[in-house]
Amino acid sequence: MGVMKKNKQINAILFAIEEYPDIGRTKLMKFVFFVDLSIYNRTGATLLEDEYIRMPFGPVPPIAYALTSCSNEYVQVRRISPSADTVTYRFKPMRKADRGLFTDEEKGIFLEALDILRKNSATAISSLSHRFRPWQETGTGYTIPLDLFQIREGDLEGTGYNPFMADEGVSDKAMECGIPELQARKRSETLLMSEASLAKDWLSPEEDEAWADL
Repeated sequence: MGVMKKNKQINAILFAIEEYPDIGRTKLMKFVFFVDLSIYNRTGATLLEDEYIRMPFGPVPPIAYALTSCSNEYVQVRRISPSADTVTYRFKPMRKADRGLFTDEEKGIFLEALDILRKNSATAISSLSHRFRPWQETGTGYTIPLDLFQIREGDLEGTGYNPFMADEGVSDKAMECGIPELQARKRSETLLMSEASLAKDWLSPEEDEAWADL
């Protein structure tokens, strides 16, 4: 990966933490993935990461995963384990994000993604990422081919409007242990938005007609 590509991902993560100070690790991974998914379907190229690894809890960008594992020159990482069943990550930026690296359109995509992440549980966001080809058509542990980022019209069929019962801490536990999200213990915290309505916000109908019928 080039230095500029890595620099953009680091600063995008700093941007996300500045705008959403309580964001957890799982949501940070999904922020990177959904930003690249959105931008790829607009431009035919990703912005933040050259490779993603298919893991049981969703597509993982290796640089973001490493950056959020422990404290470093960019991010202070605090890992909280109030019980054996929960793991929560809290992040503090060690420097300001260089927002000049991004266009106004790209920063708008960042803010739209963060707004969706605030309104939904981490487990629900992870479940949404499982609806797309990068996760469905790649074996666990393998690098995801970029051409799988192309969204097809039927990718979100059958998502329905039933709320998920999800726990933010449990979701981070699933990521820490590398186990599927749906195997994690759940408690009653109702999802604020359905998967279908959430997905509509990633790409506008004007830019991708596949969303028009959702």
